[in-house]
Amino acid sequence: WQDMVSGGKALNTFHAGVLPNIYGFLSPVVNLTKKDNAYKTFNRDKIEWRVQFEEELDDMIGFLYNHPSIGCWVPFNEGWGQFNARDAVRRVRAIDPTRPIDATSGWFDQGCGDFVSEHNYFRKLRVHLPLGSSRAFVISEFGGLTWYVKGHSSFLEPYGYAGFQGLGEWRRAVRALLDKANALEVKGLSGYVYTQLSDVEEETNGLLSYDRRVNKLLL
Repeated sequence: WQDMVSGGKALNTFHAGVLPNIYGFLSPVVNLTKKDNAYKTFNRDKIEWRVQFEEELDDMIGFLYNHPSIGCWVPFNEGWGQFNARDAVRRVRAIDPTRPIDATSGWFDQGCGDFVSEHNYFRKLRVHLPLGSSRAFVISEFGGLTWYVKGHSSFLEPYGYAGFQGLGEWRRAVRALLDKANALEVKGLSGYVYTQLSDVEEETNGLLSYDRRVNKLLL
């Protein structure tokens, strides 16, 4: 799932974290249909930033077009620099009509792209399609359960969304969470992305260690 690099100024923390994570069911209601309103909300108010994003989005897809591991394009992640999402989907589709598009990964859905895409670290996992939507529903981020493997991490201090007292407790929690996600298939869940396959820099949420030498589920 290839994300486009964000841009613009730093996103307001209320819109980036508080509103979607604590009041997740409210985030799709935020009015993004007025372009000027969206530019201000997500710090894309300078036209040169928007033009640069569009040019570099084209360049990224053109450069990575033939990469075999890419199965989905993601123009915007969690509202970071989000603007004109419908236009972005049309732009991506024109360059590459062969891959699906997760237009607004996480929240602030604008009714475009191939998925209704939700990030969920702090609430009960669910399938939540907007009324009348015919798109697939995916949980495009969840998990983030932390286990730090000494000597196999990039940072001395770990980071994640939930810590555990012991490795066995961590393993049980990971497997239980994956079981809950798998059980949602019968309720309409079309896919999920677990955070994450391997540790990344300070984030020790991976099933594998940062150096890929330790499988934490088999340690």
